[in-house]
Amino acid sequence: VAHMSDGNFHSLISLAGPQLGVYFGKLSSEISMEISKLLYTTHAQKCASLANLWHDPDPNHGFMKTDYLPKLLSGKKDLQQNFLRLKAYVLAISPQDGAVVPWESAVWGFFGKNKRKDGSFPIIDFKDSEIFKNDVLGMKQLHNSNRLHRIILPNVPHMHWMHNSAAFRKAVLPYLSPTINPFADSEHSSTIDH
Repeated sequence: VAHMSDGNFHSLISLAGPQLGVYFGKLSSEISMEISKLLYTTHAQKCASLANLWHDPDPNHGFMKTDYLPKLLSGKKDLQQNFLRLKAYVLAISPQDGAVVPWESAVWGFFGKNKRKDGSFPIIDFKDSEIFKNDVLGMKQLHNSNRLHRIILPNVPHMHWMHNSAAFRKAVLPYLSPTINPFADSEHSSTIDH
């Protein structure tokens, strides 16, 4: 969607998609830096999908020198306009996903840049992120017009999204047809963050 200005889209549904990448928790700074040096090389970025997904929150480890997210974060108007053409942008995840770390990445949240004393990074909610505040990609406009739907469902492992009928009914089915109102069922409203 981001790069398809001539596309005819209604909805974009992302099930457990790491929108802001992945990072595997409390790694020591030295280990994290070595992994990042390897994954942020041009060769790794071209050849390994994990390298494209790797997002080391430590600003000293080179994430913003890679191609993946910085291009999206550049705020190009054509990217924003493409997202704004969507009638529904659906982001679904489970805190028990097990593969997307942190799970909040699937709903445009991520680790903050400043480590806590215990070595962990705090989670920044998408509404507190620069992407939202600066309306990069039109997230704020989508949210304000009720077209951005963050669906957080319990107990859905990463590989079960396509086989879990309850998750499908809540996160996919309501957004497939422009005539279906996903908010008509009160059951959905308790699991959807607008």
